[in-house]
Amino acid sequence: MKNLATTIILILGVFTISLNSKAADRPVNENQQIFSEYNKSVNQNAWHTFKEVVNSYYTSTGKFQNLSKEEQSEFLTAAETMKARILSYNNEFAAEKLKKIDLATNIFKFVWEGKTAPLEIDMNIEIPPVPVMS
Repeated sequence: MKNLATTIILILGVFTISLNSKAADRPVNENQQIFSEYNKSVNQNAWHTFKEVVNSYYTSTGKFQNLSKEEQSEFLTAAETMKARILSYNNEFAAEKLKKIDLATNIFKFVWEGKTAPLEIDMNIEIPPVPVMS
């Protein structure tokens, strides 16, 4: 009886997961269809680079602030590639995505350019003798 119940629950779980994955593959409206086409057609490396930097901004500010100049330029190049591809779509949804990419790029540039170099602190401090009052 226990095995039968376990089997039924397992089958229902697998069936539910397969239904959810099929529903996620279908775009709901025209804007989502355009964006899904864009995601398929854009250079996946550009999207991956852009997404990784944005995720590091939200999850690990230390990692984000310490990105090398190469990684920063790769991000900016990826953003430009994505913007150029989105420009081919002339609708409100594409304009919204362009604004979001521009906003992210401008914020990230501001953070990276505003970063100051760490200062060296001289730990050799000479402490003068304290005069004794009698």
